[in-house]
Amino acid sequence: MRTVTMAALIVLFAAAICAADAPQMLSYQGVLTDAEGAVVPDGDYQITFAIYDVDVGGEALWQETQTVPVAEGIFDAMLGAIVPLDLPFDVAYWLSVSVGPEPELDPRTGLLPAPYAHYAKYAETSGADTDWVIERGNIYRGGGNVGIGTSNPTDKLHVVGGVKADEFRMPTGAADGYVLTSDAEGAGT
Repeated sequence: MRTVTMAALIVLFAAAICAADAPQMLSYQGVLTDAEGAVVPDGDYQITFAIYDVDVGGEALWQETQTVPVAEGIFDAMLGAIVPLDLPFDVAYWLSVSVGPEPELDPRTGLLPAPYAHYAKYAETSGADTDWVIERGNIYRGGGNVGIGTSNPTDKLHVVGGVKADEFRMPTGAADGYVLTSDAEGAGT
């Protein structure tokens, strides 16, 4: 296979931040060209991706080879789809790409901040807050009170200031005792 160069754009994943079961994958998109800069013919290409903790040399910390369809030079790959991408993303990493039997393209691409959402540095240093649960798009607190506009909530939900709600529903079976009071314009009891 002739020498291939690549102009690559890393399109990084959208992951559920702080979710323990977030997929450990990266979306990668690139344009595959020949040595003269012309896009390669459409077809399937064997592309090997590797991640290093140095920009030159070193040992690959992760590697996988995929057969990637290329159309008009453009391709997409989900890194980690074949070999689990279980790096902690707690240091700088560089991605290398090689096509077929050709050597690694030069230079390696530095990974930008988005993959580091896997790491969430603040979570490591702030201690675990086990009162909050994130589950299937819901966030709830298992115990204690929640304050909005106050650091000393006196009820399960204590809001200081105006409240604006498009809709407020009483709990099913609720009798007396539930009152929504607000000084916000257009709101009432």
